[in-house]
Amino acid sequence: MTDQPLRALIWAAVSTTTQSNEDERYSLPAQIADAESLCQREGWRIVEILKVPGHSRNYRDLHTLAADARAKGIDAFDRLITHLNAADFDVLICRDANRFARKASLLHWIVETIVEECHARIYSLADGWVDSQNANIFAMVKGYETAQQVKWLVESGRRGKMKRVERGLPAGSKIVWSHKVIRDEHTGAAVKLVVDEDKRATLYHAAQLLLDGISWQNIERELFNRYGHGINGKPYKPRTFYETFNNPWAWGDSAWNFDGANSPDGHKRTRRWLFDASIAPPEGITINRGTHEPVFSGDFALRVRAEIIRRMNSVHGNNRPSAPKKFTGLVVCGRCGHPMAYHKNLNSIRYVCQSKYSTVENSVHCQRLWSVQEHLVQEWVHDRLVEMIQTQQPDLLSKVDTPVDTGLVEQLRHEVAGVEQQIRRLIAQQSTAPDAVQNFYHEQIETLAVQLKTLQAALQSAERDEREQDTHTVERAYNDLIAFDSLETFWASDPLTINQLLRRLMGRRRIVAHDYIIIGTRDTL
Repeated sequence: MTDQPLRALIWAAVSTTTQSNEDERYSLPAQIADAESLCQREGWRIVEILKVPGHSRNYRDLHTLAADARAKGIDAFDRLITHLNAADFDVLICRDANRFARKASLLHWIVETIVEECHARIYSLADGWVDSQNANIFAMVKGYETAQQVKWLVESGRRGKMKRVERGLPAGSKIVWSHKVIRDEHTGAAVKLVVDEDKRATLYHAAQLLLDGISWQNIERELFNRYGHGINGKPYKPRTFYETFNNPWAWGDSAWNFDGANSPDGHKRTRRWLFDASIAPPEGITINRGTHEPVFSGDFALRVRAEIIRRMNSVHGNNRPSAPKKFTGLVVCGRCGHPMAYHKNLNSIRYVCQSKYSTVENSVHCQRLWSVQEHLVQEWVHDRLVEMIQTQQPDLLSKVDTPVDTGLVEQLRHEVAGVEQQIRRLIAQQSTAPDAVQNFYHEQIETLAVQLKTLQAALQSAERDEREQDTHTVERAYNDLIAFDSLETFWASDPLTINQLLRRLMGRRRIVAHDYIIIGTRDTL
């Protein structure tokens, strides 16, 4: 072998196509030039130059990698396999180890094949010679370094995307339906996110239908029938406007890790955080407020948002958004905090607590169907509205405090203490129990721990006295109220109008009924 020049196989690879022609240290031309200079200096004969002009090497299997690259018109990995099978080279020259593999397992396999199967060596321009004496340690060390580099690249990409989101720009190509990206005319880089003017009228009419009480599932069809808005002569696909109006991006707030219907936010009623900065979003979601142009602004935006929140809290089951009762979703039980449902019979109209029928685990349930007459609710609200107008205090209704609710608070405290006692008892029993039943105790303690966490959260909510209210929403709702000729005219309005306006006046407050009477209001989530 020493009498003949070494047969050199040059390997050059980059991860992105833009690196193929860049004049920098790790570009494709630079790698090839350095390898050719080495061969000329040492008198080695170049067998072939294998180039990967932009393809990931983050694979575990070389043949899978070769197949994916082949589909993109890159044959370097196929050629490498051919040379490995033929063992027709004495040295493989590369910039560094991760030029042909980024997974430690694949890197180790390639190094082992070259050294043990082909009886050849590797010359890394960054590390020097790799042969049978140091192949294993080289593969181990470089495998670890490569894995760390991949993690760094992933984290770096994640940080870059988060920076874009903080500036009000989408992290990827997917954006909310209502908006479009404005790009720099010279560089093509995204500059800002704006409302798509071609969709402005459609969005306004969809929102108006929402305010008119049209259900989410019927908006697209009604939008087409009433205004002619659609696509290809047909209505928009179902849920287009539910997903748009329940997306923070549509309201001028950028969000990280939010993808609409698949976001980790649990039940739809928890989505008030979309509009209320005082409520923390679910774990894993980050909201940046006011980063770009919203779909709606001013009083119209407040009305639309209030209607969406109203539906989150009260439109479920058999309830219809177009036909609420005057106080639907506004009255809660003073004993358990459960919303009270409208009920009508021959003798009266009432709002009834039906928590005893609730199937929600770890929640407080009343054992009786506590109720309050609707006329008592209306009389109480009417008195507050009269006082509001006379004193010119728009936020009066949202600040009427409920006397200390010993029923709910004490019941929750009792349940918390009971669960804590059960946990302590099980821990004590577990310490002396045989090994065979240890898993049983462990599972029981975990179950009670979850229940305790739920109860503690409910107790914290029940004891909370502070609240934050959107002043602008209340003031504009107050202006809408006094625009009526009189309160009698207001009460003569349709139930939807009454319900929407009271929602806006009260914000997160709810009317509390206790022992068949109204005792005040309470803040809710």
